[in-house]
Amino acid sequence: MIFTAFYLIVLLLVFVELRVVPEPRRLRTPRLPLWLVVSFLVVSYAIQLGIEAFAANSGARSLRLELPLPVVTRSMDLPTLVALLTIAIAASQSYALLVLYRAKQSVLPMALGLLLMLCASVAAPALTNGDAYAYVGNALLGAPPSVPFPGEFSVINKLWHLPMTPMTYGPLWPVVASLVSGAVPTLFGKLIAFRLYGAALLLCLLSILRSMGLPARIIGIVALNPAIHLEFVANAHNDLTAIVIVSLAAVLAGSAPFAAGALVATAGLVKLPYVVSGLPAPFLLRLVWPSPATDRLQLAIGLPLLCLPSGSSLPFRGLRAAYRIFAR
Repeated sequence: MIFTAFYLIVLLLVFVELRVVPEPRRLRTPRLPLWLVVSFLVVSYAIQLGIEAFAANSGARSLRLELPLPVVTRSMDLPTLVALLTIAIAASQSYALLVLYRAKQSVLPMALGLLLMLCASVAAPALTNGDAYAYVGNALLGAPPSVPFPGEFSVINKLWHLPMTPMTYGPLWPVVASLVSGAVPTLFGKLIAFRLYGAALLLCLLSILRSMGLPARIIGIVALNPAIHLEFVANAHNDLTAIVIVSLAAVLAGSAPFAAGALVATAGLVKLPYVVSGLPAPFLLRLVWPSPATDRLQLAIGLPLLCLPSGSSLPFRGLRAAYRIFAR
């Protein structure tokens, strides 16, 4: 839900900037070589991953030894220095992204930086939360949730309780989770599979942004954004699945509005808040760019939403048989 709140705030800021606020005061940035800015983002991200690994390994020894990838939990009493370093690195990365946005773009250093950050994310030694373990549990829920997971997978119950905490995702997500990790036998392998899936989604998103004709500087700050790599690849958050689907819907909105609406509804079956947060987009678009195409997009998004209440509220147990079929 926190990502939905951020998304709505961004929509509001875009509207205010376009309609209310005059030209803001420009923040000065130095003119640095592109390779230097990219190197700083890559190195600072690697340091960030190291700090988080230190934090994750400061947890309870008994649970830490059972986890193939240790997790930073809210209950950890971490040194103040760790928090200060994390904030300082995040602030410097934000400023570096602004410098990158204004720098002269070149494909080779940015592509190399993207590759290095993807490799670091997939190989990250820790997680900043346990959602990836929950995704493995979602894919394994062919047995009744009151039955403990077998073998090494029993650690999922220690993180997410027994019975496992009900998921807040749409009914399509366990199917996706099974397809991503079903063929991998080990817990560690399944976690890496979700990271690789996140890396593939990020590459898909960059391709979609390029097909939209966005400037290279916009694509660059997405490709080399440490926060995006941390949340969607290293931590394997499933939000990027819905983001890619909604982004693809934006590409099709003009030429195939009803297909775009169906994709938005599909994103809701993965994670319902993305439909709710995506609804203001066509209305804000109409204020900025009034056209018949925008009207068709509103209708196209609205019609598939009529089926969402029944689709997203299907009983979890009722879909278990389908999940087991997909998991085979």
